[in-house]
Amino acid sequence: MSKLIGAGIALAIAFAGAACNGNGTPEDAPDYEVAPNRRAHGANDEATTATPGPEGDPATPSVPTCVDVKSDAHNCGRCGHDCEGGACSEGVCQAVELAKNIAIPQGAAVAADALYVTAYEGGAVLRLDKTSPGTPIVVTQATSSPSAIGVEVDAKGNAVRVIWGEEQGSSSNVKVCSVPTCTSATAVPTGADVHRIVVRGDTAYWTQSSTVAGGKVRKCTIADCPGTAADVVANEPNAYGLALAPGDGALFVDPVGIAVDATHRYIAGAGSAGISSCALASCDSATPFGAATNPHDIASDDVDVYWTNGLATGGSVVSCPKAGCNGGVPRVVAPDQKNPYTIALDEHAIYWTSSVPGGSVMKIAKP
Repeated sequence: MSKLIGAGIALAIAFAGAACNGNGTPEDAPDYEVAPNRRAHGANDEATTATPGPEGDPATPSVPTCVDVKSDAHNCGRCGHDCEGGACSEGVCQAVELAKNIAIPQGAAVAADALYVTAYEGGAVLRLDKTSPGTPIVVTQATSSPSAIGVEVDAKGNAVRVIWGEEQGSSSNVKVCSVPTCTSATAVPTGADVHRIVVRGDTAYWTQSSTVAGGKVRKCTIADCPGTAADVVANEPNAYGLALAPGDGALFVDPVGIAVDATHRYIAGAGSAGISSCALASCDSATPFGAATNPHDIASDDVDVYWTNGLATGGSVVSCPKAGCNGGVPRVVAPDQKNPYTIALDEHAIYWTSSVPGGSVMKIAKP
């Protein structure tokens, strides 16, 4: 595998394959095992609390606070596992529809105070309440075919600015606007469709490509994107999926999708090629990690890797522990989804867009 250097940032080509567009109906998804929620260290199915009595007396049991882990949404599957607004059924948290009837929701980016989503067909950037279903707030409609989106946050993790890309061919832009009130968006003409945006601190990186101009990886300081936009790699044919490694800030690209952590890359293959993994430093021999069909996006946290199987009907959000994927069979986090597209994570929940006309934005507690 080759490794490209540009603007002081290492850029590695992770995997070869064609990008998926989610518009067709791929082959049937593999049979997935629906596994129970993972158990935290020391968690019990049932528990009671104890209240100390008068000095010298033994503790007196109080009213149990964790009794029914099969249906209690605050103790689902195990004590202390909250469903983040969703119901609990047979010990498994259920998905919540945060918003519906959105004209092809596509990109998603999460901050401590809100979730930001692009409406591809609706030509809008939307702000959603992360905690409960409701009507999205329009941040701006000064955009056409918005796709990928990222968010710059302050020291508390709250959103300061959003940056998004458009898929309008030669008329495409990367745009930036302050939030929650967007009075005027600034624009960087790209001349090519923007596919993925990654934000670290005050800097955004994005992939763009077109049949005429080829592919690029670019970056800017978000507060002054028009004045600071620059190429990281000026000629990158695989400029689609994008991930930024922790620590040294190495950028990795892939023709479909990629997630990285401190030691590994997790790579989405086209069609039903599945998810593979390899060492972060060298990807000469990637090994199969988990089954997938038409994966649109992939993300990871400290424990698990998550991806969307982008089928028009019967799609799903699935995950696998980084430590091992049960023989390649992922855990189904959310079954029966309609073209699940972009996936975003915070500490407690998973968010994704259902990229169809009249689509939804969904949320579910992490297993």
